[in-house]
Amino acid sequence: METDKERFSFDVYDGHKFPLRISPVKFGDSGRYICSHDGYAAATVTLVTIQVSAEPPGGLSRNQSVVLNCEISKGIDNVTLAWLRMKGGRGELVKQEVLTERAQKIMLSLTLPSLTEDQLHWACVVFTGSVLRAQVPLHLTLPTTHIKQGTILQP
Repeated sequence: METDKERFSFDVYDGHKFPLRISPVKFGDSGRYICSHDGYAAATVTLVTIQVSAEPPGGLSRNQSVVLNCEISKGIDNVTLAWLRMKGGRGELVKQEVLTERAQKIMLSLTLPSLTEDQLHWACVVFTGSVLRAQVPLHLTLPTTHIKQGTILQP
């Protein structure tokens, strides 16, 4: 696997800790990371990543159908994905689904039949059991309406 040396960094082993930092984390960084010493696995961490998107990706317009996607990189047993509509710092549950480790689909999609002003701020949340593991915001924008002002000349 090819690594991006600017995003992956670590400190010198101090006899107790050997932290690996990945910043910024990308969706493709998911997987199993193993720290080994003298040929023995000292620690194993499974990194699961999440990404959100809106379709169509080219731009949105008023009253257009939009699909919001929330995807996790790996199936985890009993993970809950949910879409929240954000209103004044609070989330209103719109859709949720519990997935199992063997689930073929590791994505939760939400279709908004007609995008309006009150549907621009969203968050995808990930729970295992009742523990919140991740929250990723998705902010949509509508094109502004331009009103051109002019002067009417009368003869």
